[in-house]
Amino acid sequence: MRRGLALTFCLFSSLALAADAGALHKKAKSRMKSLDFDAALPLLEQLKGDGSLPAAQKAEVLVDLGITHVNLGQVEEAKRNFDEALGFNEGAKPPSSASPKVQRVFEEARDARQLKLSPPPPTPAPAEPPPRPQKAKLVPEPTFEPPIGITDPPMPKPRMVVLPAILAAAGVASIAAGAFLAVETQNLAARLQGSLHPSAEVMSIQSRRSTFGTLAYVGYGLGAALLIAAAVLFVFSGGN
Repeated sequence: MRRGLALTFCLFSSLALAADAGALHKKAKSRMKSLDFDAALPLLEQLKGDGSLPAAQKAEVLVDLGITHVNLGQVEEAKRNFDEALGFNEGAKPPSSASPKVQRVFEEARDARQLKLSPPPPTPAPAEPPPRPQKAKLVPEPTFEPPIGITDPPMPKPRMVVLPAILAAAGVASIAAGAFLAVETQNLAARLQGSLHPSAEVMSIQSRRSTFGTLAYVGYGLGAALLIAAAVLFVFSGGN
């Protein structure tokens, strides 16, 4: 009988505690509805520490606590409350009437929890690039060096052509001029022997004959000298 009384006492105590927790939660929700989050915070913290709450009610308390922290500007605390609520009930979520900011913070907390529980596979390490092909070593080509003291024969020096040709042409012209003057000298001599002329004309013809004769010898000599010079330049200007 004593055992039955003890069980009855425990049952009534649990019902009383549950009733107190329900009343306290209802009171906290009333404060939240009136936007008095500072007054709702200690009530929800008290309910959070109650170990006798069932999992579903504990998740609901944690969601309300997260909403309270969001409205008080305590985002990180709110994310921790939402994460704990999802640990008690995976289907827990804020009511549809909650503000967009509350919904966004809750989604971030849920995404972070999913990433923590199911992390992505590690990124495979990049494959090492294949080794670079080694360049073939170039073997230097053998070079031929002529023996010391043996050198290629020098190229023959080209002969001078233009200058000897000019000198030869000038020499021929000088000889031709000398021949012309010699002919004129003979013609003048023939004129003196063929007829009589006044003394003044005779003197003029003799002067001209003397001049032409001198120029003829000069032409012969100059022409011969130019031809010899041309021949010497042509012969000795080239060859080895």
